Amino acid sequence: MRFNMNTFYQLWKVKTPEEAKNKIAEEIAGFAAVEPQNLEEQALKMVGKTIYEKLIKGYTEKQWGKKAAELPSFIIKRLPLRFTFDNNYFNDIYQGVPVGGYNALIDKLLEKAEVRLNVNFFDSREMFSSMANTVVYTGISAKQG
Repeated sequence: MRFNMNTFYQLWKVKTPEEAKNKIAEEIAGFAAVEPQNLEEQALKMVGKTIYEKLIKGYTEKQWGKKAAELPSFIIKRLPLRFTFDNNYFNDIYQGVPVGGYNALIDKLLEKAEVRLNVNFFDSREMFSSMANTVVYTGISAKQG
């Protein structure tokens, strides 16, 4: 997720970085004294209510499967605000989408790996750990599951 002048123009019809910064300053003014305790409060303090409600809240809650107010504030701190019409995510000479897209990249990375889906790692942790020198688990922690 990134926000730049294209986003700010679509939301508020602002055309310059100064106009966008002023609009964000208006939006966050009521949250300046807040010490963020969760992602929602951090986002409101960083970008204000409009961007949070229209662009962050739903996306974040769908991605994490939890309400934004239940997530730690640090998750949103890396959110880039760029006051340029450049749509690139960051300023780097070398950037882009991998040839064939990200699915092709992941398919190649996993080409010789055994992948198991819909299994409870924690029920059979010892068995899975004995199968290889390295086991990569990507799922819900035992505490959440």
